[in-house]
Order: sequence, then structure tokens, then C-alpha cells
Amino acid sequence: MNQHVSIESHGPGGTVTYHEAGNQLACYWEFGGADAVAIVQCGNIAAWARHPWALGRRADILRCIADAVIRQKAPDCRAEIDADTGDILLRQTAPRFDRPSVDRPGIGRPGAVESHWFFRLSRLRMQLGLILLVGALLIGVGVWVKDLLFTINPAQGTAIGLSLRTDRHIATLIQTLEAYVPTLNRNHGNDTYRISLFLVPLDGADSHLIPLRSGLSANAFSNARILGSDGRRLWFNVAGIGGIDLERYQLLPDAEAAGGDPRHLPRPWGDAAFAPKPEHFLAAGLMTSPTTWLGLHSDSEAERDFKPRKWIKPVVSAEHAKQPRRLHQAQLEADTITGYPRILSLRALGEPEYLNAAFLRPSNTATPVRLDNPPGALMLFTAAPGPRGSAIVARVDDAGKLLWQVDTGIDHFTLQQILPGKDATAFVGTRPPVPNKVSEPLLVIIEHDSGRRITHSLWR
Repeated sequence: MNQHVSIESHGPGGTVTYHEAGNQLACYWEFGGADAVAIVQCGNIAAWARHPWALGRRADILRCIADAVIRQKAPDCRAEIDADTGDILLRQTAPRFDRPSVDRPGIGRPGAVESHWFFRLSRLRMQLGLILLVGALLIGVGVWVKDLLFTINPAQGTAIGLSLRTDRHIATLIQTLEAYVPTLNRNHGNDTYRISLFLVPLDGADSHLIPLRSGLSANAFSNARILGSDGRRLWFNVAGIGGIDLERYQLLPDAEAAGGDPRHLPRPWGDAAFAPKPEHFLAAGLMTSPTTWLGLHSDSEAERDFKPRKWIKPVVSAEHAKQPRRLHQAQLEADTITGYPRILSLRALGEPEYLNAAFLRPSNTATPVRLDNPPGALMLFTAAPGPRGSAIVARVDDAGKLLWQVDTGIDHFTLQQILPGKDATAFVGTRPPVPNKVSEPLLVIIEHDSGRRITHSLWR
């Protein structure tokens, strides 16, 4: 029937093809282990259904393939055929020298030499593979040891630029030095950084640190800043314009970010060219009624600016001064000439003094934040004089009664930002200084109704 078997090698395996009258049946061979020299896989009965011409003679064809492989490539082997799986296992047998080569047609000395060379080549390939594997493992271990022992991975990043308040979050850019291998002549100009966005929900939910860019040189993000938010997305400029999905807390794809136009976003600071300073959010007092003024004044201020017959405007900025102030209440009368009320009388509401105290307000043109149940306002003052004075937030009612107070943990005189809102006010600054230590930067959110404090370190 013109039967013959061809064998091809491809690395540690290959194909064994049975040919018969124009038909072909392909098997796959690979090297074995121990005394199993090779395995020829010809498939089970279900696989042979694709070859109906051979299915009825499957056992004979498997035997023919086994004999041909032994004759051509492995004369010192015997075949074990698994009729169910169609696997042919070639096992090494002990060399036989008691029979002349002429007694085994096709497997004389030339065939034995070819077989021995075939198996020697296989062993060499296996040894070479093991050497390469061991070498790769050693290289991997070396890299791992270098990274573990010699690479310095800075643990924390720190805030850069100004934080921005959206309707639901406080957003801050975080700069982190990427890992490096120290050297005696290390060039800091080769340092690279990654920039992330730290998003803190105002409702006290879990914060999110979202990677934005990596592998940046120091000059690549010198102008990095948060551009603003449209409520659903937040836009930034860090080595190029990008955006964040505020619902999923994910970086927008470049194509989607390129389709946005952050130039039309509301300006973060309103009409101001620069971010307002903390003192822009502080007022000297407020009108609790058309005829009543509640103020925070030092004795000198009360005598100079708030004595009887002085006019008073609804919006009066507080001076940023390290002096004690007390709560005062003034009775007012309308003045038809100027349109501003005039002070009839002023009295101190008790003896407690509050260092550098002022009322919190939404902007430098607004009156202080007003609270209900009971009606009142928020004031900010310094816990104590000297270098360890932290900023204290307190709520007072319209009669000047202190309802609660909470320490922000931020040094009042290094306060960097005040981010006011309807239900909560955020403060950005550093802890009071400690000798020989860098002060930790903080983001602190104070809820207006309860005074609950939420503190986040800006070391990330």
C-alpha cells in the first residue's frame, strides 16, 4: 500500500508522519525522561475519526509507526503502545552484542552509531537547557539582591502645589522620588519622579491615591497644577493635560482627556489671579442682627476701631496679628447719611482671650459663615503663643457662648490654605515644628455642625 514514515525534528520535539496511498496521519514526538527516550503521541480513537481511511486499522498503523521510528532513529529501543491514548513510548534497552548486526536488518552498526549520536545530541540539548535555566535564575537572583540590598526606594511622597476643593473632594498633587541605586558621585539631575493625585472625599469616605505620570525629570513637572473640576471629572496639567473620572477614581484615557477643554472650567480662585492667602478668609466680626455686632477684638482694637460713634461695615477683615482678642458685642443704630450702622455701645462678653482670633468666612468679600440650630459662627484662633501654637477651630452662638472647639494639629502661623465650604472647612499646613525634624504636612477637614475632625497626612 506504499506505506512509509517520515520523521522531522524541531528543537526538543518534532513530527512523525505516516504516509499511505496519498493519505497522511501526523503524530507529535518529544523527548522523555529516565529510560523513556521519546514519546510519540498519535491521538486517541476520537482524534482518528478525522481519518476514516485509517480508523479500522488503527492498531496495525500504530505498530507500523513504532517499528519505523525504531528502525530509523532508535534501534536500541523497544516500543510500548497504549491502544487507548495512541501514545508510543520508546524505552532504552541494554545493548546486545551477542547477535551480529546482519541478524537485525536495518539496525546494524551504522544504525547504532546514528542512534547513539541521536541520544547524545538530545542529552547535550537538555544539559544546555539546564545551564541556560540556571544562568537565568542566577541573573534574576542577582537583580533581586541588587534591588533588595542596594536600591533605595523612597517610602513617601509629599504634596506639591496648592490643593483644590471640588464640590465633593479635596485634591492634592503628590510628588514621589522613584527608586535609585546610590553611588558616591550620584547625579541628582538624573533622578526621576512619579506624580499622583490624592483625592479626599469631604464626607469622610476612603481617600484615593491615583497615579498620573511616572519617570519624570524634575523639570518636567515644574509647573504642575490642578486646573479644576466640572463635577464629573477633574483636570490637571502634569507634563501635559490629563483628567480623572471622579466617579470611578480612574485616570481618563489620553484620547478622552484630549477631547476635553479645561480652559472653560470655573477658575479655582474665582476672579483672583492667584490663590487667596489664609488671612483672606478671616473677618473681625459679623452682624448677628441689623442692630447687633459680634466681634473678636483686642483691647487696642476695641478702643481704636470699634468705640461708640464709629461706623462699621458689614465686611471687616481681621488683622493677622499675634495678639489676644476677646468676644465683644456692640449695639448698632442706622445712619441715614453713610448707609452704614453706627456703634452705640460695645462690651466684652467675658474674660477668655483667644490669640489671633477671627471669624471664618467663604472669601475676602463675604461675611462670616453662618450656622443654624443654634445661630452662630466659626472662629479660628491659636492654641498658645510661641512656636508650638496650633490652629483651633471653635463654634460660638450669637450670644458669644463657646459650643465646641477642636485642635486642627496645624501650626497656625504656617497655615498654607483655608478651603471653606457650606458644611465643612478644610485646612492645609504643617504640624508645629519639632527640633531636628521636618514638620509633617496635613490636610484637616472640620465639619461645621459637630466639629468632627478628619485628618490626612500629605506624606504619601
